[in-house]
Amino acid sequence: MGQSINNIIDYTDMLYYPIYYDMEGYKYDYVYIDEVQDVSTIQRLLMLKSVKENGSQTRNIGRTN
Repeated sequence: MGQSINNIIDYTDMLYYPIYYDMEGYKYDYVYIDEVQDVSTIQRLLMLKSVKENGSQTRNIGRTN
């Protein structure tokens, strides 16, 4: 990943690590995403990883154009 010489983890690393290393986190029944039209692919994957497998819902809010 993109660690510097000083082993500092930057924002991009924090987004990719849970996906790259298949890390588990909290699971939620409902996840609300505001400005969904501005969400990157990695952010979308993190969102999908954070919802419970059965019976969970996502609510996406954003512009339609």
